[in-house]
Amino acid sequence: MMLSKIHIYLPLIVLFLLLFLFQNPTVLKVIAVYALVFLLPFLSIFLIVSGQMKKGWPFLVEMLILTVGALLFLLFLNNRLWQIVSIVVFCLLLGFFLRSVYAFIHLIRFYTPEKIEKIMKIINFVASYWVLSGFGILIGPDPFWLPAYSCFVLTFVLFFWLFYFFIKIGFTQGDIWERSIMSLILGEVYLIIRFLPFGPYFNALIISLIFIILTLWTERKNRKRLPLTT
Repeated sequence: MMLSKIHIYLPLIVLFLLLFLFQNPTVLKVIAVYALVFLLPFLSIFLIVSGQMKKGWPFLVEMLILTVGALLFLLFLNNRLWQIVSIVVFCLLLGFFLRSVYAFIHLIRFYTPEKIEKIMKIINFVASYWVLSGFGILIGPDPFWLPAYSCFVLTFVLFFWLFYFFIKIGFTQGDIWERSIMSLILGEVYLIIRFLPFGPYFNALIISLIFIILTLWTERKNRKRLPLTT
């Protein structure tokens, strides 16, 4: 019974913790709150998929990406208003995510795959933007700095997983090699646009938009390939 309402309780707890943290942040508070916000959603998903780990383990990875992306993004925000907006968005996505996973695992007769798929697309778009924005700030603006080239590897791994997730869960069909090529292209594009004077936030937005466009395009293409049934 508690798990069926966790999508309500946990986001409220996370909202309180993050608002409390950024009201007057200190190093000790950052470590303590970040540890809690990192662990609580992961443990919640673990409890939801417990017993059906073979079916539900991809959601654990998705939760890690969403949480790490949000925490990394918040770490570099200095504007109080944007901090509050980002915290609220994170908590809303967290609630939708928890509810969707619970429905996917435990309410198989009642959940609608299309609705869950749409929610996961939104979550993947926002999570990819947060991860790339935070990482872009972390490695600095100099595109010639050698560690900056690690952004290519990160982008490839990130988007390969986000593409693979929809195939693994069964939301879509497709060739994994095709998704690999798309991930490589996204990594190369991200590496190139770092030479442009847009800044990490705009760079991340461009790549995330290209990612969601490719996701929708491949989904539409694969649906056209499906044989008609009578």
